[in-house]
Amino acid sequence: MNDQATAAWACKGMSSQCTKRRVRSNLGPDQSSFMRHVKEELDRCWGLVDPLWSIQHLALPDMEEVDFIVVGGGSGGSVVASRLSEVAHWQVALLEAGGPEPTENQVPAMYLNHHGPSNINWDFKLDPQTSACLGYKGGCCHWPRGKVMGGTSVLHGMMYMRGHPWDYDRWVTLGVNGWTFKDVLPYFIKSEDNRQIGTVAEPQYHGTGGYLTVQRFTDKPPLIDAILAGAREIGCDTNVDLNGKRQLGFSVTQATVRNGERLSLAKAFIHPVLSRKNLRISLHSMSSWLQIQRSRDISPALLDLSVTKVIVDPMTRRALGVQYTRRGETFTRTLIARKEVILCAGAIQSPQLLLLSGIGPASELLRVG
Repeated sequence: MNDQATAAWACKGMSSQCTKRRVRSNLGPDQSSFMRHVKEELDRCWGLVDPLWSIQHLALPDMEEVDFIVVGGGSGGSVVASRLSEVAHWQVALLEAGGPEPTENQVPAMYLNHHGPSNINWDFKLDPQTSACLGYKGGCCHWPRGKVMGGTSVLHGMMYMRGHPWDYDRWVTLGVNGWTFKDVLPYFIKSEDNRQIGTVAEPQYHGTGGYLTVQRFTDKPPLIDAILAGAREIGCDTNVDLNGKRQLGFSVTQATVRNGERLSLAKAFIHPVLSRKNLRISLHSMSSWLQIQRSRDISPALLDLSVTKVIVDPMTRRALGVQYTRRGETFTRTLIARKEVILCAGAIQSPQLLLLSGIGPASELLRVG
């Protein structure tokens, strides 16, 4: 297949035009030369390329203060930064450890390219397990976590599944007021642009006009019909909205996909608002765990990332801002929040960042001095 034919294949059926633009490869060292070539051709389709590739070299302007600091540009941080910056007089800074989305991940089936060691995947290792992960060496599973704008929404399988109402309602019994399912449902509805309300999705649980497009994939392999037929034979419901009134049954799930392309949370919530002058994005700017791990055996590829911690007033115990460095810089930057510091660094790194900042169980902090 020659270059011209491959480029035509890569952009077939897309509204975007092709350009000679090149973007740095994110594929791992074990990828075949064919897949590398496919990736290069996809990079020529400007409609698929993350616009942040064009501005990632720009540093966050030297600002001593902003109103809100959002740490982490993943699934949570992208939404938070987008929503806060809707208020034009609020200055919002979004700090992210990784860079823009790789173009090949816009093709849904190619997300597995980055499962395992990759420069957009933290690729955490679990402790050895005795009753799980037995197919892995030493019983240690890999835990993919996105190190990229959009976070793990760039790496996952795109199924759109909310938590079960029971989980939200239980949080209230644990003291987390305002988080019942009834409380959070309006925000799920507000975020959605569901393309199948009334046919697949129950109207009272879904919405349109939001940033997040939700729909089923148009392709439906025959195997799916066979699975659903088997479920009906044993008496299971196969006409169920998995995010509706009843979540028990078998169904073809909806996904965060738009026009056949992956829709990460950064693509949904950040890309449309990049022109907002009150939103500042600094990439390669949040990698707190390296601060305590430099003496350990770590791949040098991870050490070029920046270090950050939350600045806390020891008297009032109020978060004042963050300290961070960007990749390639040898000095520490300080950013002060007039209103709030919001941690959206994920289930692992948000609590880790708190510990690095001196916030957490006393026994854990005393153990490391």
